[in-house]
Amino acid sequence: MDMASNLKALGRLIARERERQGLSLETLGNAAGGTRATIMRLERGEFGRPDPEKLQRIARALGLDVEDVFALAGYIPSDALPNFGPYLEAKWSDELSASARKELERHFKRLRKPQPEGRRESAR
Repeated sequence: MDMASNLKALGRLIARERERQGLSLETLGNAAGGTRATIMRLERGEFGRPDPEKLQRIARALGLDVEDVFALAGYIPSDALPNFGPYLEAKWSDELSASARKELERHFKRLRKPQPEGRRESAR
């Protein structure tokens, strides 16, 4: 996905969540310390490089993960993202036990392992 597509996806995410919560452009702008015009431009994907502090405030006002919003805005390059194990530890250590995180990591590795030609895993 190119940057313009990412910014449009970011705008759709913000608009969808704002509308789902029944917030006006002005209400979200005020809650995030910005303006109605700022929110409108973000939702339209018109910012080339949105301000990270504004994005963080908007994400928090909407209850969105700041990391997801930053990734769509291009502030986290995909090659700098953590591998699945460290990600699970950082993101889910409070909600998942260590054994559950290890099980998810093993499952992910199995999914990524190339299957021999003509052989497919059956759905369980």
